[in-house]
Amino acid sequence: MLQRMALACSRAGVTSQDLSLLRDGLFQGALANYPYPELHWLDLSYQKAMAALPSPAIKLELANQLLAHNKEALQRVTLLAAGNEV
Repeated sequence: MLQRMALACSRAGVTSQDLSLLRDGLFQGALANYPYPELHWLDLSYQKAMAALPSPAIKLELANQLLAHNKEALQRVTLLAAGNEV
């Protein structure tokens, strides 16, 4: 999804600097505490997955799912918190 948005912006002549200025202007208050909401979401996702397991052993499929969630969160943090201390 992020790649499609980046491609659409690039085709429209929007630079990353333009997007950064727009992001900072629109979401500065919300991004002040970022990436803490992502960390909270990842923790809740992990707790939910572990609660659903019949045994404490993590299956490979679940491990891959949790890794995918982390990768998605990292992409959002990288995009949204650029220029902030992460």
